This record gives sequence, structure tokens and C-alpha cells, in this order.
Amino acid sequence: PGVLRLWCLSPPCQPHTRQADARDDRDPRAASFLRLCRLLPSLPSPPHVLLLENVVGFEASRCCRAWRRALSEAGYVAAHFRLDPGEAGTSPNARPRYYCAAVRESENRNNGNDPGWERPRDVQEDKPPVLRTRTGTAPPPPIAEFLDHGRTDPEGTGALLLPRKLLAGTASWCLDVVTPKDVRSACFTRSYGRFARGTGSVLYTGPMEDGEALQKFALVDPEERRSADGKAWEEEGGMADLEGRLRYFSGTEMARLMGFPLEVEGEADGTGTPTFEFPPSCSLRKQWQLLGNSLNVSVAAYVAEIGITKALEDHFTKD
Repeated sequence: PGVLRLWCLSPPCQPHTRQADARDDRDPRAASFLRLCRLLPSLPSPPHVLLLENVVGFEASRCCRAWRRALSEAGYVAAHFRLDPGEAGTSPNARPRYYCAAVRESENRNNGNDPGWERPRDVQEDKPPVLRTRTGTAPPPPIAEFLDHGRTDPEGTGALLLPRKLLAGTASWCLDVVTPKDVRSACFTRSYGRFARGTGSVLYTGPMEDGEALQKFALVDPEERRSADGKAWEEEGGMADLEGRLRYFSGTEMARLMGFPLEVEGEADGTGTPTFEFPPSCSLRKQWQLLGNSLNVSVAAYVAEIGITKALEDHFTKD
């Protein structure tokens, strides 16, 4: 009594991605989650709150059907979300994800007219759940506000600069290049720094007055990226002429974009300690991998607040 039991879940996303052919419940990596779904209705002391995160597309999967069936049989009401920090205006970084907050129904309260919550009797397994969204009233801050000013290369070895081999190669056409003034950036994955396509944005640090350079990485279809005389992109050396002006984001910059609290707290003179930091043994590449598998802290906190608030109202507040 008086203790709020909460579980946070982030089951493997690979069964629901294109790279894994979206094998869904046939993927062995989904087995542990499906077992939990089978056990949940029979738990003697189930948690008051369940919070779940996965990739967009999970909501239409057979695994999600099993999840919603388990919640229904165990007596949970659930709110389903599709949230993106870029759309919500909290960060200039895209990271759309499916979230679910599920709260066990209280015998002491009537939740019959609680809008936005899927009750057990409302579950239609043949249809995806209705997803809540959150749209900001203003654009997110520019990327410049999330950068490590004066510390752009923490390892001091040029580790953040894109190598000439990559810039001159045929893969450079698919680099997603942003500037400090932009209010958007692509979603980071654990393969950031290993592959050019679809793993996250890179940062242009050259002069903003260089119109030719800015046009070089304009967001256009690959087949349109050709020089004035019609030569193909790779025949002109790709982005080799931008060597030294394109770099990767540092681990702390990525963390800041994803809502991790890195700013110094404590003493007014700035001698306090950051609320989040990587251990000294964590290499730059490992930081990228960890963050690529992570989530946006601000968005997750928003969902957690909704679930916890409802649980407190339903189970620990008297009518």
C-alpha cells in the first residue's frame, strides 16, 4: 500500500523494421516480449503503470495486438501515442516513436468517460489503436543552441571531421547535411559514423555566406545533384571540396538534442557538475551507438507523466 509499481519496457525494435523484413512475431527477438504478454494477465501483483516504447509501425504489428490483448485481459486502460520531438517543438531532431502508457483500472473509480484512454472493452484487435500526437505551437530552437561551443572535437584528433574518402565517394550524395541555423536534423541510429545513409545528420561548419557550398548539399533527390555542365555527382568528386567543413555531431551534442540534461547544475559560479555525462572510458563511437539505441528523454518524460498522474489519481486519491 502506498507504493506505485511501474515497469518501463522497450522491446526489440528489429522485428518491426524494414531492415529485418518486418518479421513481426515470427522474429525470435520478439519471443521474450510475447512471453511477457502471455504472463501479464496472471501476475499476482501486476504493476500499476506500464510504459512502453518502440518504433513507429509497431502499433500495426501482431506483437502490438498481443500487447493490447494482454492489457485488456489484465484490466488496464491504455493511451497510445505517436510522438516526435521535432513536431512537438522541443528539439530540432526527428525521432518519431510509438509510446504507450497503460494504467491498471481501479476498482474505486469510474473511468467510463475518460477520453483518450482505450479501455478493455474498447479493444478491437483487427484495427490499430488510435494514436495521440503532440504538435508544438512554435518551431524548435536552432541546432546552434545544442552544440558544444568551443569544444567541437573532444578527442582532439579530428575524430569528428568527415574523412575525404567518404566525401569524395559515391555515398556522399546521401549525406544529410544541416547548419547551425537549421531547426531540423535526421534521426540518429547506432550506425552513425559507420554508414552515410539514414544514420543521422552531419554538421556544416563553414561560412554561411558560401552559397555554392550551401547549394552543394541542398536537400534534393540524388538524381538532381548534378553540376551545371551535367556531370554526374560522383564524377565531380562528390563533396570533397567541403573537406574540413563537415563534421559529425559529438556524443554530448547528440545527447543534448535527445533531451539528456547535460547543463551544469549546482553552484552559481558554474563550478557545479552536469546532471548527465559519459564515463571517461566511453569512446566517441560507443557514445554514438548508445544514443542511437536510446530515446528522447523529454518525450519519454511526457508519456511517463501522463501515466503516473493517472495512476496516482486512480489509485492513491480519494474521490
